[in-house]
Amino acid sequence: MQQSAIGQTQRIRSIDIVRGIAVLGIFTMNAADMAYPQDLVLDFRATDPDMGWNYWVAFTSEVLFSGKMRGLFTLLFGVSSVLIVERLTRKVDDYTAADYYFRRLIWLLVLGLANAYIFLWWGDVLFKYALLGMLLFSFRQASIKILTVAMLTCIAVLTVQPYTDYREIADLEQQYIDVQSKQRSAQPLTPDDYEVVNDWQEILADTRPDSESIEEEIRINSGNYAVIFDYNVTRVFEEHTSIFYAEDVWDMMLFMLLGIMLLRMKYFDEQVPSLVHMAIALLGIGVGLYVHVWLNLGVSANYLDPVTSLYYLTFYDLGRVPFVVGYMSLTILIFRSKIFKYIGDGMAAVGRMALSNYLMQSIIGAFVFYGFGLAQFNQMSRLDLAVFVFLVWIFQVTFSVVWMRLFYYGPVEWLWRSLTYWETQPLRRTQMG
Repeated sequence: MQQSAIGQTQRIRSIDIVRGIAVLGIFTMNAADMAYPQDLVLDFRATDPDMGWNYWVAFTSEVLFSGKMRGLFTLLFGVSSVLIVERLTRKVDDYTAADYYFRRLIWLLVLGLANAYIFLWWGDVLFKYALLGMLLFSFRQASIKILTVAMLTCIAVLTVQPYTDYREIADLEQQYIDVQSKQRSAQPLTPDDYEVVNDWQEILADTRPDSESIEEEIRINSGNYAVIFDYNVTRVFEEHTSIFYAEDVWDMMLFMLLGIMLLRMKYFDEQVPSLVHMAIALLGIGVGLYVHVWLNLGVSANYLDPVTSLYYLTFYDLGRVPFVVGYMSLTILIFRSKIFKYIGDGMAAVGRMALSNYLMQSIIGAFVFYGFGLAQFNQMSRLDLAVFVFLVWIFQVTFSVVWMRLFYYGPVEWLWRSLTYWETQPLRRTQMG
């Protein structure tokens, strides 16, 4: 059965534009993870103690992009999942629609594994999206009430988890202070006291960059493909198992469900007044920016204090949710103007082939940073990295615009659709008249 028309009609331009901006923004943070040892990615105060240009570039990137672009991308995955099911059910029966939907996710899972293992991007999200997309199928017709309860559950977990960790470490710190008091008064220490001292010292050690692990990571990522692949396997496995089930499930489900809710509320309709989007943008970005500037300044000022740093991080997701929605309304508002039509067309092209662009970023990053390519791992300053990311943005926008003028789908999107329907889909625009 020919399914080529599905996805070519009734596209929501604002969704394509936001998705394009999100996939470009994601590379801002992913590039840092590819370019530096993990102990230095977020510890930009330690790498630039004088708080010069490199510090402020990293700080600004953390405030404006970290978690927000991924949140947008994840939210739109939830929106797209529902739209795809709805479009399919208008073309085929419910059973066949479900069959296509789950086949689509299985192939997305395969692409995610390829991105993580072959392209060496250990932070890949496609594998996780595919698994959660299967769970999301159950929410495709959920009421706003059910979606709200599920979202509140996710945000509660995301807030309680770091707060619980903060309380545990704060209690450990107090126990350590008590042990120190006993030592000063020449009281004998118990085995439990020695355990407290060891635990606290381990916490402090984890707070500071480990020079040995940094040197080891530089050595490995400066090596050949086989060496990096072998090192990468362990990191990917951890990302796909313990980290995914403990943290990412709640994070990603929150934004996927938020996307479905906004779709149910007609948020993406062209009829929504610009004043509404302006109000949402001002409130969401205002609240989010305040929380995340305060949070990051607090973490930066106390980067050697594990207790205080973790206290600030408790508020991360509480500030991120309004930030993401505010970003989305601001984007919709800006690109409603004819002044930004051509820029919007470019972003929409990037968004329509977001999967191809996302995988392309992994390939570019691996080639530029790792030893089998240009070997720039831990060689760029934060300012250099920002310039590099900007150049990749320019390339991907240009490439996407040219490609989408000639073809109906991005190259990976075409492959994905052909595998989903197990039938070669038309690609060149001339093939469909």
